[in-house]
Amino acid sequence: MAYASFHALEAKLRKIGFLEKYRELMRTAVELGHITPSSTKGSYIMTHHVVFKKDSDKPRVVYNASLKDKNRFSLNDTLYNGENLQRDLTYVIICFRLFRYALTADIKAMYTNIALSKESASKLRILIRLEEDGPIIECELSRLPFGLNVSPYFAIRCLRELANELPEDVRYLILIYVLLYCFYMDDLLSGSETLEGCIQLKTDLTNLLAKGQFPLTKFVSNSPEVVQPINNEELSLCSEEHKVLGMFWNPKDMTSSSSKSRSLLELSLKEIH
Repeated sequence: MAYASFHALEAKLRKIGFLEKYRELMRTAVELGHITPSSTKGSYIMTHHVVFKKDSDKPRVVYNASLKDKNRFSLNDTLYNGENLQRDLTYVIICFRLFRYALTADIKAMYTNIALSKESASKLRILIRLEEDGPIIECELSRLPFGLNVSPYFAIRCLRELANELPEDVRYLILIYVLLYCFYMDDLLSGSETLEGCIQLKTDLTNLLAKGQFPLTKFVSNSPEVVQPINNEELSLCSEEHKVLGMFWNPKDMTSSSSKSRSLLELSLKEIH
């Protein structure tokens, strides 16, 4: 079944003209060590498909760990999901709206930055072909993939571990709070009552997450001083309408809506009731 699905994926990507971009993506993953050819055969092989973000031709690979094998079990069936560590979306949004100086950002390639143990990687098998006339290769995934039911738990657990490793000192209370309560998966929604506090939060959080191999990028704020670039990879915005967790937010006048007409706060309060 995995081989038939892989052939179908190649045929589909070839038809729409994205096969080479997909192969380039997989070649890069092999070069980085995120995908490793295996010398042994696995008992379960995940299928995968390719999705594209809106207004982008850059492919993203999503793995299907819910595919049933001949015994009618999938990899996801055998994995423990972990407890729900994700803060409620309504809570995150309302708390974000309370700050005078707002700050949003996201963690770049969050899942890809989480390395797996060799034992775990050996259970995550996929098929790839790097060249048109090349062989189909069975490989192992050494990074946390999209498609595992346990992936969100591991991602949030990593942020919590960074918070747990901070000293129990008043100087780190804000950072601990932000890590535990102001992230919705890889999206940061936070801020401060003072300009200096917001700038310091951005600096401290960027440095801390970098130690955990989580680069924080795409900063957006209602204050130009807050989003001064730290490096060339940052995207800094202040006046444009920005999308935050599916909602539209205008940093310039601090208004937000889900469809240009309903306020974000109004939507959140209605969800509570």
